[in-house]
Amino acid sequence: MADYSWFNKRYLRSIDQLRPWSGNPRLNPEEQHSNLRDFIEEIIQEDKDKKNFMDLLRSIAKSGFIPADPIVVWQNPKDGRYYVAEGNRRVLALKLLRDPGKAPRDIRGTVKSLSNTWPRIDKIQVNIAPTFEDAEWYICQRNSTSSLQQKWSRLQQMRWVESLYERYADDTD
Repeated sequence: MADYSWFNKRYLRSIDQLRPWSGNPRLNPEEQHSNLRDFIEEIIQEDKDKKNFMDLLRSIAKSGFIPADPIVVWQNPKDGRYYVAEGNRRVLALKLLRDPGKAPRDIRGTVKSLSNTWPRIDKIQVNIAPTFEDAEWYICQRNSTSSLQQKWSRLQQMRWVESLYERYADDTD
């Protein structure tokens, strides 16, 4: 039986220590990603993905970083660096808010203005997988259609939202 105890522990790590993973399925494997801007440009290439990334930036700037979903990293034994297996977009957003000058030109102005308003943080909680193969387990659980996790149907989501409205007397805040 596999040992998943690493997943129950979180460690505080500097955002600057965390490296984007070039094997991220959101990225074109034929492209070279040598700096932060390369990763961001690839992630926001499609209009829908750009809108979602900008929404993520706005959310973090307004509400801060909410560590509900784990950031899963592994330490590469060859260079000793921590690479993000799960949570790349969130880490990229945090990196941009910390240093908006690294943003691609077409979003730089927005990132700069958001950067002035967010509750700046330097470190976040991460789960450190012992190996990349252990990180793969979580990637599969989180993103695979064969995962045992099942998303709610539209009806189930609507029921949940309705129960929240009732519980909080229609107060959307």
